[in-house]
Amino acid sequence: GGDPSMVKFKTVVTGRVCAKAHEHNKVELSCNNRPISAVKFASFGNPSGLCGSFAAGTCEGAKDAAKIVAKECVGKLNCTMNVSSHKFGSTNLDCGDSPKRLFVELEC
Repeated sequence: GGDPSMVKFKTVVTGRVCAKAHEHNKVELSCNNRPISAVKFASFGNPSGLCGSFAAGTCEGAKDAAKIVAKECVGKLNCTMNVSSHKFGSTNLDCGDSPKRLFVELEC
């Protein structure tokens, strides 16, 4: 039962935003005036890949980067954070001479 002419649909545009930043820098994350809805990927250490296919490396920060980014950014239009071992934890292995990096993929 019911009148199908009374049905209304709401469409939501989704998208993703990716960012990369080296340790001792700041990263500013935003979804172009839309709220950040989720963190699809975040890794601090030596992650690799391209936006949409990031992968954690062998050298990873001790703290859960995705949880940290989600706590600071989800629900906001933008957020800025320092990229550091203090924030994301010391790495589980020696990263060698490679600088540590933060890779983030957000869902908008």
